[in-house]
Order: sequence, then structure tokens, then C-alpha cells
Amino acid sequence: ACVSSAYPSEEAWPSVPAGKTVYFKQVQHQGDAGVDFSCMQKATKQLRQHGFHDDEAYVIPSATRHILNHFWMEEYNEPLLEFFQQHSSNRRASSG
Repeated sequence: ACVSSAYPSEEAWPSVPAGKTVYFKQVQHQGDAGVDFSCMQKATKQLRQHGFHDDEAYVIPSATRHILNHFWMEEYNEPLLEFFQQHSSNRRASSG
């Protein structure tokens, strides 16, 4: 679906400005039938290549693809809240 060794026709991705640190976290159900798992892998690869810092994806494992796995999962709440708490604390500490 999305994995390729090159993306020649793709629009340019923005890069992180020098001296800045920008973190990202992805959440996905491996059995998502709406967005193929390879698309998350592609986004991870591209973001890393452009200077973004990966806070490691939270993935719900699954061997079965189903459209219901595309919707928000309760299990995503805690990892995302932790991500924002950690990085908002880091931001306050570095600016103060």
C-alpha cells in the first residue's frame, strides 16, 4: 500500500528547523482496514528522515483486518496523554 524504497512524485516534506526538537507519536491498530499499517510505517520513515523525533508508536497488535479497527480505541488515551504530558513538561523546562 504505502511502503516504497522511494517516493519520487511526492510533495516535499517540511523539515524541523535547526535547533528545534519536534516529537511525534502515532497510534494505530495493526488490523486497521481503513488505513493500511504500511502507511504508518511510511509516515514514520519520512518524519524521521526530516528531523522529527519518534516517541515510538503505540500499536494494538492484530492478525485480523476489520474496518472497526480504524476507529478511535480507548487504549489510545493513556499513551497519548502520557506523550503530551511528557513533552509539554520538556517544553516548559527548556523555555524557562
